[in-house]
Order: sequence, then structure tokens, then C-alpha cells
Amino acid sequence: MRDLIQAQEIFCEAVRLKSFYQGARSSHMSEEKASRLIDELEAKLGRSLFENRKKGKPTSVGLKLFRQWSPSISQLKLLSSDTEVSADTLHFAFPFTTGAVVFSSLTTLFAERYPKVKFDIQLATGSGLPVWYNTDLRVVHDTYSYEDVREYFLADAVRIVCATPAWIKTHPVSRPKDLERYQVFGARDAVERRSVRFTKGSREEVVLFHPQIVCRNNLAALHCSLTGKGAALSVPRFLAPSFLNSGELVRLLPDWNVSSLPLRAITPNQKLVNPIIEEWVKYVQASLASQRENFKCPDKSN
Repeated sequence: MRDLIQAQEIFCEAVRLKSFYQGARSSHMSEEKASRLIDELEAKLGRSLFENRKKGKPTSVGLKLFRQWSPSISQLKLLSSDTEVSADTLHFAFPFTTGAVVFSSLTTLFAERYPKVKFDIQLATGSGLPVWYNTDLRVVHDTYSYEDVREYFLADAVRIVCATPAWIKTHPVSRPKDLERYQVFGARDAVERRSVRFTKGSREEVVLFHPQIVCRNNLAALHCSLTGKGAALSVPRFLAPSFLNSGELVRLLPDWNVSSLPLRAITPNQKLVNPIIEEWVKYVQASLASQRENFKCPDKSN
């Protein structure tokens, strides 16, 4: 798996720099070894990536893969840059919004238990970055598919629908299907699938959406709704209390449940796991379990 990621990095760097030699050099690898890894990658894909390898000119297939791989490769390089490596340092990677709002603050409180340990926190997009790449623990929302990992369930974040009082007055919503007629703002996972499932007891409604604006961030979706131009769809409730309490936003369809946002911690699948990491997981699980309005956690009393 490491060779695969390295080959993708070499390819992306070669295309970006328009030189295979410079791409290999940027990846800290000899041109000979880099060429071997690219050969192996092309054999695995069954496609040629370069129209002109020396000049870093991709084929049409290679260009599509370059656009697909580049964001994750860029994040990999960011995570590996200017990071102090120490036996007393733990490297955590969190999603942007949940990381900034939830997990960074919880880690700050947890760190008081270990004053001699440094906690290096990176905020990263997506779930495509491999755990082994200078990271001891990642929190993810989506399925992680790069490698075999050890997974810890943390909680399911409760998600809601909300809008400004003025918008609600002119856009009546008595059931989920009513939302199909209006502008909605939602994070990518909420609206790019073109449908969102609502449940109420034994009832279920699948609502289809074709939004004009697709946000890549839950907090952005919430702030879009504050403009009064639409409803925020499937945003985590933990982002909204200040707006709900002030009356700037009102929750829609409170009796209906929207699919929750899973929060999972993953670590490399090794026999020995740093006990501090395992203690961090338990601390976070307990902290989230105490916030019942915002998070759903398994009942451990049974």
C-alpha cells in the first residue's frame, strides 16, 4: 500500500512540475525507483498514465486521475511537512469542522493528564489519507478504504434542519417532502447523494434534492441559512445552539429524525496500541455521551 501511495505522489508531482525527473526529486526518490513504481501502478490500473513521461504530460485517463488524486496527495505532503518527530509526540488528524469545534477542545482538556506529551493536531479534508503517514490517530466520517485499520466508534452526531424565522413564515414546512420545493443548504454528504432519509417512528420519507449550492462544510451550510435564503439541511446540532438560543434560527421538523453523522477514530491495525490513544478514545466517548442532545452513543449499561 505504501508503494501505491508513493507512486500516486510521484505521478501527481511529475504532472504538476511538468517533469518526471523533478517529480521524482520532489518525492525524494531516484528517477530509476520512481519509474519502477509508476510501471507497477500502470500495470495495476491497466492504463498508461503518461503520454510523455519525461515531460510529465498525462494521458486523458492520467489527467482525470491527477485531478482525483491531487487533493489527497497535497494533504499528505502538508501533514508530513515541518512536523517535529518525537517519541513524546502524538499526531492526530481531525476533519475541519468537527476537529475545530469538538475534538481539538476535548484533546486540550485530555492533554492535562499528560503534561510531558505533545499533541500535534492537523485538520484535514476527507478520509483518503493513510493512517500510517505520520499520523497516530484520525477521526473520520466516511468509510476508510486505504488499508486495514483498527476502528473505534466515538458517537453519532445528531443532525437537524433549521432556518431563519422570516424564511419559515414564507416557506411552510409540515413534513420532509415540503423541503423539495425550496432552496436548501447542506454539506456534500447530505445533498450530493440527491436524497436524504427522514424517519418518524415507523414512518419514513425520502426527500430528493437538486440544490443550486452544495457546501463542502457543515458550518458553511449553517451560515448560508442565516442569509434567509434557504434551510440548512442535516447540519450537526452541536454547531447550532447559539443560533437556536438567540432565535436567529429555528429548528424545522423537530419530530423527524435525519440520518446522523458517524464519528469514528481509526489507528493503524497493530497489535500494540499506545495506551494514551486508547485512553483518549475512552475520554472522548464519555465526553460525547454526556451531551445527549448533540450525540448518540451506545448504552453501556446493558
